Amino acid sequence: MSKLPLLLAGLLWSAAGAQFVAPQVTVTPASAPPALQVAQTVRIQPARPTARVAAGYTTGSLTLTLFSEVPAEVGVTASDPRLVLRGAPGNKVRLGAYALTSLNFVALEAHEGTLEVRNSEGRLIASAPYVVAPAARVNQSASLNYSPRSRQGTLSYSLSKVPATGLDPRISLNVGVGLDLDTGTAGGNVGVSVSW
Repeated sequence: MSKLPLLLAGLLWSAAGAQFVAPQVTVTPASAPPALQVAQTVRIQPARPTARVAAGYTTGSLTLTLFSEVPAEVGVTASDPRLVLRGAPGNKVRLGAYALTSLNFVALEAHEGTLEVRNSEGRLIASAPYVVAPAARVNQSASLNYSPRSRQGTLSYSLSKVPATGLDPRISLNVGVGLDLDTGTAGGNVGVSVSW
């Protein structure tokens, strides 16, 4: 929009004897971020980061947080090049004082290694082992139940195949054993289920 019509309107207004007072505007510069300090300690949380590659995938994601008591910049590296820190050029991370900073790594395949955190002077200030486990092929569960009133105990075990995709059928095997403690009678069952 052109300033010319506003200027003409202002001249006509002042020519008519009216007064125009511009509002007072104050500009306050933003406060500077706190000066970075040299971190002496940093906490890696959890103390042993773990993840599992999902079924049907070859890569996975490992997430953890760093905690510092001072504002600092630190370098984060993994002992194995198959773990890559995302969104941190040069593996440098800025930490706020008393704030959790979340880090997200991409695991190019299942493996184990060690994470190291170094302060701005290059001194090692924290390390933690990490594990990226391979995709699970089966799920297992077991349960043991006892009823004092009927004095019967049961033991159940279930084994199911983890489908690689949402289109794969789900197959599970169930085994159960029961025992009546008063009569010594035992019984059992076996079941197979398939769902798709």
